[in-house]
Amino acid sequence: MQLVASGLRAPWAVDLAPDGRLFVTERPGRVRVVQLGAGGGLRANPWATLPASTSSDGEKGLLGIALDPDFGSNGFVYLYYSYAAPGGATRNKLVRMLDQNGIGTAETVILDGIPETTPTTAAG
Repeated sequence: MQLVASGLRAPWAVDLAPDGRLFVTERPGRVRVVQLGAGGGLRANPWATLPASTSSDGEKGLLGIALDPDFGSNGFVYLYYSYAAPGGATRNKLVRMLDQNGIGTAETVILDGIPETTPTTAAG
């Protein structure tokens, strides 16, 4: 096993770009990039920072990432994260961002207002 990156805070999901970049979500709201291969490593600055809401009482924050099947030509990255809605409720949204010169730009909301899921416990 080989360590490819350290110093990440609560890494959650990953996806690999055709150019050898590994996109990693951190639950506090950052998308980080690890360049794989010789001379690679974790890039100092986040690819994007989103207003994700986290807590210790469930799965919240920046959780999901998927690169578009045509990422090499369109640069689309899809992200799923929790945020604090008005009135104190937690909601989730699915957004699309554009990889532009190695930075995430142009956040476009695809789905919004998705209710949070609450953990259930098994009765035994």
